[in-house]
Amino acid sequence: MSEPAQPRILVLEDCEDDAALLAIELSTAGSDAQLRCVATAAQFRAELSAFAPDLVVSDANLPGYSGLEAFALVREKSPGTRFVFLTGDENKPPQMQAADAVLDKDQMREAAAEILRLLPE
Repeated sequence: MSEPAQPRILVLEDCEDDAALLAIELSTAGSDAQLRCVATAAQFRAELSAFAPDLVVSDANLPGYSGLEAFALVREKSPGTRFVFLTGDENKPPQMQAADAVLDKDQMREAAAEILRLLPE
């Protein structure tokens, strides 16, 4: 019997430090997920197709792109993929509530634990 495939997480984040901290927290929490980080809309579109993530984690505000645009793209192209907003922004648009979770960057350890709970078994 073959082992189940590693879960795949695609992170859309323009701040390298935030992406690195999330990767550390996921690893510390025991994740064996494959993690890919991208910072631009073009990279995100390419990896959404090529990497076929089980879960997307997106910042809300990116230069020239928004998390809400990324969310709409995921729902259109890959409706079964879970989507998590990870933001430090106090003002969260109501549309974010349609995602699987809206998590706070200031609580990265708790965010990582919630992301792991959302991964497929």
